[in-house]
Amino acid sequence: MELEDNSRAAIEFARTVIGIAEKLASTGIVVLSLDANWSSFGSWTLTLMGAEAARSRHVALAARDYQAGPYEVVRAVWDGKERSIRIEKLGWGANWASGQFVLELERRFDNRADGEDFAQEHLGKRVT
Repeated sequence: MELEDNSRAAIEFARTVIGIAEKLASTGIVVLSLDANWSSFGSWTLTLMGAEAARSRHVALAARDYQAGPYEVVRAVWDGKERSIRIEKLGWGANWASGQFVLELERRFDNRADGEDFAQEHLGKRVT
């Protein structure tokens, strides 16, 4: 019975993270990547870009214009063990070329649901 309960909890966790991504996508935010890791205390990562920036980037890449930009990419990382979220930015310039994200904010929560609610609300306002 315990194995079945874990299976259900894991799939519910995956559905929750996908739900966050779907809600953000419904506002025009492009989900570039999603990583949901149940085996790591329910940690997850979403990498996002605004719709207009994603369109511009797509057009530029299709035209082989690899110097076009700038394009802002935002990453949200939920650490399930620490019950904290980090919002990070990959902006244009040296950070973009190196692929290094810069921390914008980090916040702890009493539970996962509060962290997920915060992420959804904050990212909905943050990513344009």
